[in-house]
Amino acid sequence: MGGRIRDADGGVTDYHATVRVTATFDSVCAVARQYASKRLWAEAVCVPLALAERDSARGNHRLVQLDLKGAALAVRVGQLGHGFTQQQAATLLRLIATLG
Repeated sequence: MGGRIRDADGGVTDYHATVRVTATFDSVCAVARQYASKRLWAEAVCVPLALAERDSARGNHRLVQLDLKGAALAVRVGQLGHGFTQQQAATLLRLIATLG
């Protein structure tokens, strides 16, 4: 991210910063709840995310991957059922992918 600032005497200074965004199981669930047209669609995504969080805490990475696939499938099915728009589904899928 960057920008330029011009001061009162006409000098220009460039500023740059790096922004790191981190998704969590809970934050992705919150986004799903915000996007979903019905609570059912959000819960279909949030339940596998909760399982993935539990399995991650237990160190079972194989199950985490299966849980995340379940969450991604719920997003795709939700999109077909008009629970999420195409753009919302794409965002959720990108966020879910960062969790694995």
